[in-house]
Amino acid sequence: MDSAGPVPLEPDVTPGPFSVAAAALGGFWIIEAVNQAAALERATQASAACGQKVELRALEG
Repeated sequence: MDSAGPVPLEPDVTPGPFSVAAAALGGFWIIEAVNQAAALERATQASAACGQKVELRALEG
C-alpha cells in the first residue's frame, strides 16, 4: 500500500515484528478491536484513507 501508486483492494500483509523500511515513523493510531482480524480490517481501511503504508502491532499490557 504505497502512496506512489493506487491503493490495492487487498492488504499486503507481511509477517514479522517490525517493518524493514528505512522511512521514519510519521505518526501512529491506536485502534481498539475485538481480535486481530478486526484490527487488520481497520488498519487496511486506515491505509486506504491516508494513502500510506501502515504497520499493525499489538499493545502489550
